[in-house]
Amino acid sequence: WSFPSSTIARENIISLIEDRQYWESFEWDKTENSPIWIFQGWKEFIGKQDANKIFVKEGTFFFLGIDFTGYQILQNAPAKNPWSLSFSSTKTSVAQCEEIVAWGSSKFGIPKSLDTSYEIAFGSTPEAQVQFVEKIYEWIVGSTSITVSCGGTVPKIPRQESATAFATVLSFTHQSNNKPVTPLFALKCFGKMIVLADASTHALDPFTFLVDTHWGKVRNLRKVPLGKQFSVTPEAISFILETNDMDVDYRIDRLTGQVFGEARQRKNQKKVMRLSGECEKVTAMGPKF
Repeated sequence: WSFPSSTIARENIISLIEDRQYWESFEWDKTENSPIWIFQGWKEFIGKQDANKIFVKEGTFFFLGIDFTGYQILQNAPAKNPWSLSFSSTKTSVAQCEEIVAWGSSKFGIPKSLDTSYEIAFGSTPEAQVQFVEKIYEWIVGSTSITVSCGGTVPKIPRQESATAFATVLSFTHQSNNKPVTPLFALKCFGKMIVLADASTHALDPFTFLVDTHWGKVRNLRKVPLGKQFSVTPEAISFILETNDMDVDYRIDRLTGQVFGEARQRKNQKKVMRLSGECEKVTAMGPKF
């Protein structure tokens, strides 16, 4: 880390940020009196505020060849330890994200990670093929959650002007403020469906999907997000999948594996189908041959 000469403080803020022992013993209930928070390089934040958090102070920092904007953030929602520290840049690259992760690993050990990147196409030409990158890494050090989040669109055919479309964020907060970084898991469901118009019963084609409890999404096997209104509790997983003209509500009992569903016409919300069956966790993914 390096700082403009006009913002150099007495406290060695650089060594504190990357000091594992410092974060292991950091007292989040005394955040405002800590050396990082009283560092002289901060200034009052004067930009637009977020609905869920208050940006209190900001500063400019340079690290691994990247210009970061740093923020002291206070959560709007009630929390025992509401403070967080964030350094973000929207002008990074996948390689620079990997550099930050390598730096974090050298300081804090091996992180938990979640990669939900996927490819999308806006046309049939190679130029229209892009990858949406979405990665998060987390280190738990004492009661501190240290995360690196990277995201943006990366063209299949590199273009110079796309270099500013990728963001990297390094954050520090109390671990209770973050959702745990947990891996995706796959469910395979099968059963039957009943058409309400004539009460006929049909076999339900087996389908497999990924459950993303960290970001709160259901994904197909290529990790592309599906559906809406995802909810997960210790007892159940529920979500809505959309077809061309219908919405299908799913509820999966996590204790029994039973799945229940109901299909409604989107236009008039008329119920047209019910489904029931079972889901099982897929423990191994990939080709069999």
